[in-house]
Amino acid sequence: MFDKNKTEIIFPAYYSSSDFGKIINQLAQNKREQNDKAFKIAFSQLSDNANTSVAAVYIEPSKMTAFHFHDYYELNYVYEGQCIQYISDRPYFQRTGELLLLPPDMGHSHCSLHNTKMITIMISKQCFYECQNEITVNYPDNFLSYIINNDVYMIFKKSDGTFPHDICMRIYDQCRESSPLNDLSARHFAALLLIMLCRCERYDNLFMDLKSQRYLFFGAESIVQYINENYSDVTLDDLSKKFGYSKTHIHRLIKAHTKQTFSAVLLSNRLKNAQNLLANTQMTIAQVAAETGFGSSEHFCRTFKSHCKITPTQYRLQYKKSNC
Repeated sequence: MFDKNKTEIIFPAYYSSSDFGKIINQLAQNKREQNDKAFKIAFSQLSDNANTSVAAVYIEPSKMTAFHFHDYYELNYVYEGQCIQYISDRPYFQRTGELLLLPPDMGHSHCSLHNTKMITIMISKQCFYECQNEITVNYPDNFLSYIINNDVYMIFKKSDGTFPHDICMRIYDQCRESSPLNDLSARHFAALLLIMLCRCERYDNLFMDLKSQRYLFFGAESIVQYINENYSDVTLDDLSKKFGYSKTHIHRLIKAHTKQTFSAVLLSNRLKNAQNLLANTQMTIAQVAAETGFGSSEHFCRTFKSHCKITPTQYRLQYKKSNC
């Protein structure tokens, strides 16, 4: 059971405003003032029961947290309204239906806005790792492994469906009273939530790359890299089997990550590699066409000229002249 008295230390109600700018400035100021002396919350502080591995608390509207760290994984679920998260010196507006997963030791604070309804679920490292290990046996390319091995936080942006609400509420209900059965139920519901998020195509899974300070789509980078390495014969069916998503979701991830369709990304790779072969090898036009997946030299020449404005033969001659 989450000790509500202890939450008053973690979630002080000392600021309320509908002015986003003021809230962000206040969060940033809190971070600056508390950065060197920010307190760290241990999972053991959340419950008097040493066997508890999952805790949950309802965050009341218009509450701002102090800047803090913790040694557990935190999943924030906004089921009504919105919340301003302040992580890594930048704000993020978390909206209805979105989930935010924070790893241990990542300093942050947030402010739930007026009329916002939000639940914070806290999962111990051991529970999180056990779930990740079981999933990785059958599904190596999962976000649990990624967040463990990288300094990132993840945002699950809802596109449709309502599946997480019931599970999040069940976790919260089980955590309201401490008993061996409630603790066991909360742990299994938390594992189910993480599994469902790994499988769910109704969410766009973003992660914040702290090095580049950019939001990226989880999985999309691996998919595009796979296309780059297998451009000659890769298909959407291949990608679907490889990454465990439907063809529609694969296409959506590629489009979101590259601003191009799968066909455009594939064609771009084939043409780029064809140019390299024309410039740096003695392969015939037919051999280049076959090597880059165009099927026939006629189709290759027609496509190459359409996009490059010259024929493959002219490109080869032009490259040789420019490098004489």
